[in-house]
Amino acid sequence: MFTIVTEWGKKLRPYIPGGWWIARCGISSFALFFAPTILKMSLQALPVAPKVKSSPFADGIYFYGQSDQANIIGQKYFIFQVRGNQLKGALFMPRSEFYCATGMLSKQELTLQVNDPYGEDPPTPFVIALVPRSPIARGNQTLELTLRGYQAIATIGDNEQRLLAACL
Repeated sequence: MFTIVTEWGKKLRPYIPGGWWIARCGISSFALFFAPTILKMSLQALPVAPKVKSSPFADGIYFYGQSDQANIIGQKYFIFQVRGNQLKGALFMPRSEFYCATGMLSKQELTLQVNDPYGEDPPTPFVIALVPRSPIARGNQTLELTLRGYQAIATIGDNEQRLLAACL
């Protein structure tokens, strides 16, 4: 007869009836015999979660607005530059003042510190959540994220470039 010492120091005393090991340590022979099968079945039954990129945004400049068109009066816009997980940018409304912001990028959100344009008040914390671009996850594909409440705008105009340059 063999004695097996587990990594916790507990000794198991197995015997081999019909070729299967049964340990007398409070674990049923059913669990020992079927554990690999149960584990395999449970792993196969788990749904595959969509992959999220390690960084939702590659290094570059991004322009988002509450509208999908630039310069709509009454709409808020955010232009920012990403480098690694750091970002700098400007929050603004057309024909209004703008606020410079710096922050961190994570898989779930943009965590910002928004500066008072007049320098009179301390920076204000501000968070923008990241959400899937499409509500339907497609199998094992990488999930693309966007800013909650904002839409990507493809064309960056001269005014937006000036605002971003002022905040960099």
